This record gives sequence, C-alpha cells and structure tokens, in this order.
Amino acid sequence: MNVEIGLSMPSGQDVRVAEIFYEAFGQQFTRGFGSAEVGVPLISKYARVQ
Repeated sequence: MNVEIGLSMPSGQDVRVAEIFYEAFGQQFTRGFGSAEVGVPLISKYARVQ
C-alpha cells in the first residue's frame, strides 16, 4: 500500500504550515524524521504552494 500526504497553502506560508504540522503530529514525525530541525524543512519542501 502506498500512502501520499499532500498539502496546499498560499505562497510563503510553507515553513509556518510545516511547523504547525510538526507541532500537531510531532510524536509521529519524530519517529520518521527525528528532530524538528530535520522534519520541518522536509515537510515544507514537499508542501504544494498555490
């Protein structure tokens, strides 16, 4: 099974949205990404900007 997570947000908001996402789901993301310093940039990189 493949799982895909997609986000869409206004331009320039990708890092803030990634921070909020990491705060909300931090326990799960910490297992996969490690620290917020690693996870937030990864999430914001793959977020879709409108």
